[in-house]
Amino acid sequence: MIPRLSFVAAFGLLAAVLGVAYSQPPTRSQPLAAPPLPIEVAPTSPAVPVSLDQMLDQLRELRRQKAEIENKETQLTKAIQERAKAQAERMKRLGIIVPEVVPAEESKPRVGRIVIRGNADKDQDKICELLDLSAGGTWDSSMLDAAQSRLTKAGFKAKVHALPSDTSFHDILVTIGK
Repeated sequence: MIPRLSFVAAFGLLAAVLGVAYSQPPTRSQPLAAPPLPIEVAPTSPAVPVSLDQMLDQLRELRRQKAEIENKETQLTKAIQERAKAQAERMKRLGIIVPEVVPAEESKPRVGRIVIRGNADKDQDKICELLDLSAGGTWDSSMLDAAQSRLTKAGFKAKVHALPSDTSFHDILVTIGK
């Protein structure tokens, strides 16, 4: 009977230990931190100075690419205009009213930036108003002459001229004297 009693006592003790262990929330161990990876830094070589000849070659190449892109743009614009005109004629024959296709103004140059130099710090707004030119608008030499005349009549000693450009956009330089 004693072995049976010891067996029951051992079983009871085991049940008590397991019950206490079951009722406790599981402890969470902290995850192990990964060892830091070595950071590889590529060796940098000192900057090699670019020669003037290399810069001029790059400039020439950029200008060639620019001219090529402008040529493609012109060809594409003409092709679009031709197709739009043909489509308009076809729609007109079918009796559909179509607004007239107006070709883009390619012959007139456009205003790029308006640059004012000289003694005009406080009068810039007035000068811009008297110029009567706006960025993106078309211009010709008579408009520049008229702008210079308006500035002179307003009491400014001014010279107005367009700066040369490789594109249809020209910057307008206004030089104000003392």
